[in-house]
Amino acid sequence: MSTIIGLGNAGCNIARILNKYPQYKTLYIDSQGRDEENFKLIEAQENIEKYEENFPSIKEFLEGTKNPYTVIVGGSGAISGAILRLLEQIDSQKISILYIKPDIDLLSEAAYRQERLVFHVLQQYARSSLLDKMFVVSNSQCEEALGDLTIKSYFSKINELIASTFHMYNVYQNIDPIIQTQGSPQEMCKIATFGLVDKDGKESLFYDLKFPREKHLYYSICKKNLESDASLIKNIKKQVRSFMTDKMKVSYSVYENNYDQDYVYSCSFASMIQEENYDFSLDSEE
Repeated sequence: MSTIIGLGNAGCNIARILNKYPQYKTLYIDSQGRDEENFKLIEAQENIEKYEENFPSIKEFLEGTKNPYTVIVGGSGAISGAILRLLEQIDSQKISILYIKPDIDLLSEAAYRQERLVFHVLQQYARSSLLDKMFVVSNSQCEEALGDLTIKSYFSKINELIASTFHMYNVYQNIDPIIQTQGSPQEMCKIATFGLVDKDGKESLFYDLKFPREKHLYYSICKKNLESDASLIKNIKKQVRSFMTDKMKVSYSVYENNYDQDYVYSCSFASMIQEENYDFSLDSEE
């Protein structure tokens, strides 16, 4: 059983969805009260710096948790400033981040700067192998993948998509495929995102990952098609090759599902820092 830690409102909401799966022990940390079990309330702070300075000890709160760990955090909340103090207290070498990017063009100047800072610091942690992986998903890209959403269901639908896709990725890491060409991503490829591939082969990425070096396609095929479709493996290979470029290696694996339709998930990996063209010196001029 792995451990999921939601930090802040967005992180806790996605962690709550993952809590329905028996594979996870789920913890919640926020500065606003919540009804979930395994919840730790921390004192609200004025800004991102205060959250980092005043984050309390959570050693006792983490007792009984196990590897691997995934911390889910949204970049727009000031509580994201506590993320490094939280990571320091997790006694593990197997920690991943599931990072939720907001619509940064709609943020206030202060929120924009704090999101930039947290996003880049966590990527540096990943590049330095202080994190196992950093998965980045964007609310706006998830919205594109889902299509039109009502205001009332907007975040619940996006959170469900993120949680269910992340869960399926974890499932596929722990079960044997029927067939595969998968090797582990290169050690330097620490920054990743998920995607869905439709029946026409169009991929909807959850984040616009720049300079991906590797992609893996997870084919979840219903039993009927596995048994009767003689052209299936040929079509899979053709689709896999359509994603290949001179700079990106593509692999695949095939699994049986118990549904009446097929699903294709993707995970892309990059070694380059994303959105690096931000001048942090601006923050020191105030």
